[in-house]
Amino acid sequence: MNRIIRRIIAVMPAVILQALWFFVMLRWLAPYAALISYLMTFAAVIFVLYIISSHSEGTYKTLWLLVIIGLPVTGAVLYLLFGNKRTARPLRKKLEKADRSRREMLNELFSGSISGTGTVSGIASEESNEASGYGDKSLKAVNSENSSKADNSKKSTDSLSFLNNAFREVDGRERTVQALCFLGMNRRLAQTFGAVQNKTGAYPAFCDSVQYFPLGELMWDRMLKDLEQAEQFIFAEYFIIEEGKMWDSMVEIMARKASRGVDVRVMYDDLGSISTYSSENVAALRKKGIKCVAFNPLKSVKGTVNYRDHRKMLVIDGCIAYSGGINLADEYINSKEKYGHWKDIGFRLTGLPVHSFTGMFAEFWDAFSGEPIPKKMVRAYFEQRQAGLADMDEPNEGGRESYSYEGTRGIALSYYDSPIREEEVSNNLYIDLLSQAEKYAWFYTPYLMPGDFLLDAFVKAAERGVDVRIIMPGIPDKKVVYRMSRSYYYPLIKAGVRIYEYTPGFVHAKGCIIDDELCTIGTVNLDYRSLFLHFENNTVFWNVPIIEDVKADFLITQEKSRERTMENIDTGFVKWLIDGLLRIFAPLC
Repeated sequence: MNRIIRRIIAVMPAVILQALWFFVMLRWLAPYAALISYLMTFAAVIFVLYIISSHSEGTYKTLWLLVIIGLPVTGAVLYLLFGNKRTARPLRKKLEKADRSRREMLNELFSGSISGTGTVSGIASEESNEASGYGDKSLKAVNSENSSKADNSKKSTDSLSFLNNAFREVDGRERTVQALCFLGMNRRLAQTFGAVQNKTGAYPAFCDSVQYFPLGELMWDRMLKDLEQAEQFIFAEYFIIEEGKMWDSMVEIMARKASRGVDVRVMYDDLGSISTYSSENVAALRKKGIKCVAFNPLKSVKGTVNYRDHRKMLVIDGCIAYSGGINLADEYINSKEKYGHWKDIGFRLTGLPVHSFTGMFAEFWDAFSGEPIPKKMVRAYFEQRQAGLADMDEPNEGGRESYSYEGTRGIALSYYDSPIREEEVSNNLYIDLLSQAEKYAWFYTPYLMPGDFLLDAFVKAAERGVDVRIIMPGIPDKKVVYRMSRSYYYPLIKAGVRIYEYTPGFVHAKGCIIDDELCTIGTVNLDYRSLFLHFENNTVFWNVPIIEDVKADFLITQEKSRERTMENIDTGFVKWLIDGLLRIFAPLC
């Protein structure tokens, strides 16, 4: 409760300052009211010009303009603290320092070399250098040289190695585009993948195996089995952690592994877990040998308080990664009912994409923990990856309700989104994907508060005949936010977007399926916080069999949902007025 009170107190100084200003104005400064009015107007104009020229979502700008014009002192203070990306500089500096340190470490350990599987940036051999620079060889020529050794449907080891190397070149956007086109991806979509790589430093890679989980309890069961097999390290990073059946069972295994020398590290968001996890819980973990830190602790009013770690990932030995919308609390596995049946999705993957998750966690841990991951451990991890000893996969035991595919050789691009970047990668990705959709584009999201450009992308896709559907919760977790989400129904449904509400309970799943070609699963909600203010992680799958399963699960979920139409939503003047007001304040929620 004390920590919740701290969150409320965070904005009190600005409110008190505004009240104090009114008091001073009335008591002592009344004779100078005209001059003060001119000065305040001038200051407001400067703020307005600054906000208008900033690179931000239109509705987000409108909100701050209204706040500053209505309450100049309070609005200015709140904007300086929370409303602009300059306040994220402390976080940016820590991340940049950690990234430089990690790159220097890798260069020192391996001198930029790479072997076969493409785990470290750079190409070792002269042959690979020639191929990566193209020289006299094209991608097709490289594969042609090996065509006698393998069927066209299964590229040779040399070709796969080359393609992995091409993907791994962070600055090689065009090379990635050509590599993906070589695999059969259309150039327009390949350019989208290349753009995400260029903006985030993440790279597409081949999956060894992928398993989709349509419910949190199915994923949790498999997570426990994999935790039991951990030999080197366990990395866990989540927005919400809460003691209970799910978390306690994981801690029991992690503590046992830590006692046997496995390096176990846990990171959670301090504000996200404000009522569920505390410093006392952290101390208890540390006594068990588990390292644990809170991301961006809420200790005082500061500009970085608005930027939260909404990422969710579990990485085991650099060989297995789990992600999706599932946090570590009992409602996510339907062991505790909060808002009816909890519908969430996630995945387990092995192969090179796991390297992205390991890097994402390591970057945040080194930046914010004050206890960087030891160089010796990094060396052991990369040597293991280079030696090809990363296969810990087991046969699928998930039953009919989970799906597993071995040796898919499909592509996964796992990246993290950051509010400290100039561009909102996930927001722009979904706009781009909607513009390319030809047949259908189906989305899961618990919250629906898109910015103007993303809203327009949904509308335009539907208007040109794309089957656009969105599944939302039937039982809300936050009633005000739910009402705000519904304020977006009218323009979407009018354009032809089909919106469904999951009647058994709450949908916390975040993802989409487009044209039987790709799907995304991650932590990104279709709201302002996820798209503009949170650190998120997302994975785009292409040509991976689980796409069929995500689609099938979507249709099953849709059957349990009620469709909203123009006939069963309010369209009167009062509703229009309320919706307009709610949409103005949506960026704050």
